[in-house]
Amino acid sequence: MPILKTSSEKVGSKTVIHVDMPLNEQPVFPPACPCCVERLDEGAFIVATCDRLPPVPFPSCKICARHTTVEDRISSIVGPGFLALTVLIIAGVLIYRGASNVGSAGATGGWQAFGALANLRFPFLGPINAAVTLACGAVVQVVLFLIYGAVMYPVLKVLSKSSCRWFEQSVRTKRHYDRSAGDCRRFVFENPAYASRFVEANSPAKSEDRSLSG
Repeated sequence: MPILKTSSEKVGSKTVIHVDMPLNEQPVFPPACPCCVERLDEGAFIVATCDRLPPVPFPSCKICARHTTVEDRISSIVGPGFLALTVLIIAGVLIYRGASNVGSAGATGGWQAFGALANLRFPFLGPINAAVTLACGAVVQVVLFLIYGAVMYPVLKVLSKSSCRWFEQSVRTKRHYDRSAGDCRRFVFENPAYASRFVEANSPAKSEDRSLSG
């Protein structure tokens, strides 16, 4: 049987559908876009990728293929970029505080610069200092992601259709271990209507029909 298990998960206000299939099973794609569930365009695909498994190109419409590609490219640099930016912001604050402290004590010129750089040791002076620095870094990360979401939401709204369903990617895949079935490939769908069609297309009855017609 192609489908091993289906399940759902609540992620915030949205419900995503999980469909588990054998690792080497080639899925059957419904004749609809996995994001907007509208008609397909020739040559358009939303590619579900996984580091340890071959990518699976889902036929889609051109508009959804485009906004998914844009979102994937941006999200691939957001994580590392935000981490680097957080480090720079924290370092900048420490340098500013160090310069301000030695400046208030009357230091000028090179001594003020030395004091500013010396304050970069703050996170390494003890567990409390490290915890404070990490907490500040976490706050900076939250603020950056809120800004990112506020910017990206209208951008994706412009690039998408009103019928699109996305908050990570309309369909994605990963390697999953199930105690009863062992290693399998899990497809994660953000559009329940497409997930229902996908399950129907890969149901045992459909598989038998394909065998008889072949």
